[in-house]
Amino acid sequence: FIQNMNKCIYLCTEEGFYFGKALNYDECIYNLIKEEDWLGAMSLTNDIYHGNITSFPDIPFIRIERIETLKPFLKYLLTQYIEYNLEENEKKYIKKIDLIQSTNIIIEFCLCLNEIEFLFEIVEKSFRKKGKSDLFYQNLEPFIFNDLLYKYDINEKFLISLFTEYKENQSLSKLQHLLTHINYKSLQSMTIKKILFKENLFTLMILIFSNNKGSENFFFPIAKIYKVFEEKIKTSKHTKYHSYIDTYGNEGINGINMMEDSIEYIGHKLLWY
Repeated sequence: FIQNMNKCIYLCTEEGFYFGKALNYDECIYNLIKEEDWLGAMSLTNDIYHGNITSFPDIPFIRIERIETLKPFLKYLLTQYIEYNLEENEKKYIKKIDLIQSTNIIIEFCLCLNEIEFLFEIVEKSFRKKGKSDLFYQNLEPFIFNDLLYKYDINEKFLISLFTEYKENQSLSKLQHLLTHINYKSLQSMTIKKILFKENLFTLMILIFSNNKGSENFFFPIAKIYKVFEEKIKTSKHTKYHSYIDTYGNEGINGINMMEDSIEYIGHKLLWY
């Protein structure tokens, strides 16, 4: 005979009488955290959030109510998970590969929750404070290249942080290819356009302005690209693209940057637009 009274479970059998208590979802998750089983805690929370586990007594069955109940808790759990991994990494208890794995999990959870602002405002700042912003962006790249951020309106402040990070690492060429997988509407602000013009990021300029054909500024990129093209003709010795490739046949990031700075490349962009 089983009787459930206020989450307390009483079990009476021929062998004896047993007493137990049904745990709330958060109590169960915190027990896993106490055992430092963070992956188990995150996995359980994810299953509860998506309705794959409904056995806990305080989980709403209606999807909207369940999401409203669990999202604040999951965001709090993510914050704790970030702090735990970054602090333990400083103590050298966690290997670098484990930190990379946990960073991917954090990013994936944020996208799963559609919490893009949380990803940029909380997660990115946490990594930056610990001097790990390069790790954050490195792990974010595959998600962007797979168009998993395309549906979001990306905050201008975060885009500026992206430009700053990649410029410091001399990887603006890579960033340009990366941002072609961001919805061009997120790049429409005047501040972002000024950065594109200043850094001669022609592909992004073309992407933005070619999608605004009704705009009076439609021909601005042509004027900018042609001006750079003329300057290159005057100062350059018409070095061919293959001369930028090193003696081993490898271009690398620097090779790509130099190629994109060549007359041939700029001329192709001008014709393309």
